[in-house]
Amino acid sequence: MSIPHELQQIKAQQIYEQRIAKGKNGSSEGDWETARRYLNRYPNVVRAWRRNQAIAFYQQLPRVFFRRLRRSLKVLIAVIGKIIIFPFWLFYKLPQLFANKDTRPFALDVVKTIISAASLIAAIIAAIGLFFNYQDAIEDRRLTQERLNTDQERLVTNRFSKAVEQIGNSKEEVVIGGIYSLERIAKDSPKDQWTIMEILTAFVRKNSPITPEIQELEEGSEEKLKALEKLDPVKIEIQAALTVIGRREQEQDYTSDKVSQQNTKRLDLSNSNLRSADLRSANLRSANLSSTNLSSTNLYSANLIGADLTDTNFTGADLSLSYLSRANFTDARLTGARLTGAYLTGADLTSARLSGAYLTGADLTSARLSNAYLISTDLTSARLSNAYLFGTYLSSADFFPADLDNVENPSNEKIKSACFWEEAIYSDAEWNDLGKKWIVKDKIANQKRIEAIKQDKASDPANPPDCNIWKF
Repeated sequence: MSIPHELQQIKAQQIYEQRIAKGKNGSSEGDWETARRYLNRYPNVVRAWRRNQAIAFYQQLPRVFFRRLRRSLKVLIAVIGKIIIFPFWLFYKLPQLFANKDTRPFALDVVKTIISAASLIAAIIAAIGLFFNYQDAIEDRRLTQERLNTDQERLVTNRFSKAVEQIGNSKEEVVIGGIYSLERIAKDSPKDQWTIMEILTAFVRKNSPITPEIQELEEGSEEKLKALEKLDPVKIEIQAALTVIGRREQEQDYTSDKVSQQNTKRLDLSNSNLRSADLRSANLRSANLSSTNLSSTNLYSANLIGADLTDTNFTGADLSLSYLSRANFTDARLTGARLTGAYLTGADLTSARLSGAYLTGADLTSARLSNAYLISTDLTSARLSNAYLFGTYLSSADFFPADLDNVENPSNEKIKSACFWEEAIYSDAEWNDLGKKWIVKDKIANQKRIEAIKQDKASDPANPPDCNIWKF
């Protein structure tokens, strides 16, 4: 028996309210399944509901409708009466018509007409039968699909529960199996992907955290940096979870949402120890990686666009060819990190520590580098178009601000080793949202700084950078 959707919804709501009143756990899918089983078990409830719906429908009809209905019924009864009488009249009249030579042709035409009419009626009846059979087939297919969907949901739920149990197991191989089972479920059931990502990120934060003792240490202090360096590399099961997170289809994060455009979901891996993790080509777009230890991590060609990297430790990490546009690097530590060819367009590197970092060929267009530490940083062939360098420490020996005005300061040579350095900003500036770039407040002061660097011939690099790499 087919169950009306509205009735099943009403019953599911009743079951939900009863479950909440009793304080029992459950899900909306379970309530719908319970409602379906109940209505299949008690078909009289379905029939009574349909009868009440029909009565309610007829009670809403106006009286004019019933008057017109009575007239139509009278006409219909009169026509049916004549149709019933007609064969008897014809049976009585046909022998007389055939007996008369003059009326015999007319009688033959009448017989032919009757035969044609009977064939037409038979064809109409057959067509009506086919139509109802087609409707029944559609209904059967719909019910079959509903059962398949229900069975699929039940199967996914069972697999999901089993996989979650596995990742809580004490055996490493069982945990890894559970993680990859969750990945398969995410592919088979896209609407469950974001829930699975939240489970995996929570698993990483719980099993590979930065201890409270280290978190309480002063940010940027040598003591904290040494403590982070002593942390163990990521375990195999943590690496498996990161691999699954990094290669997911991001579009499916919003499959279960009605308005995905307004969704602001972010992967939360904050305060995690991901030391020496392999995150090559990982999709970590808009992820929360604040206060995360990513030292010696391989982030080659990773997508970190719009990620929150506040207070993140990238010491010795490889960020070559990674996508870092609009990423927030405030107070991040990139000491010795490799950003060769990285895309840092519009990135905020305010007060970031890039001492000894490799920025060879990196795109720093419109990046904010104010108050950043670039001691011994390699800027060879890096693109500095519209980059905000005001207050940045570029000395290879020390980082006194006075050194920026010293012509002997090798920071001028460092600047000239980058491409389009004359298009960078060396004085105070403000961000222009409309043009998506930095606007110099004092153009004269900025131009004086550029001219001073140009006139410092002693700082001209022996091997000028090849800026052809930025010609498109």
